[in-house]
Amino acid sequence: MFEIDLNVTAEQALEECRRRGLSVRSERPLAGEAGGRHWHLTFSARPGTLELSATPDRVWLKVHPLRDGGWATAMAQELAAAKSRMAPVASKSREIRPTRNGGAY
Repeated sequence: MFEIDLNVTAEQALEECRRRGLSVRSERPLAGEAGGRHWHLTFSARPGTLELSATPDRVWLKVHPLRDGGWATAMAQELAAAKSRMAPVASKSREIRPTRNGGAY
């Protein structure tokens, strides 16, 4: 299992994922974490899932080895490296919900 913390808000991480062509496949509350959210991000025509999770004080990416699809771990590493180009966290994350077409608003 690959897991890495990001020093950005969930909204910033989701925006960077969208910029790279990922879509929100699902979004739900994060089990056992008050105020937490959990997203599954995918490329529409490819296997694999990148997981994004957020609590009020932490945002992180995770890739299950059976869900890598040949791209997810590399994408997580790229996003972790790109976090320096995203604005650092200035305040706590706000809730992001998927739209009807799978994107976030």
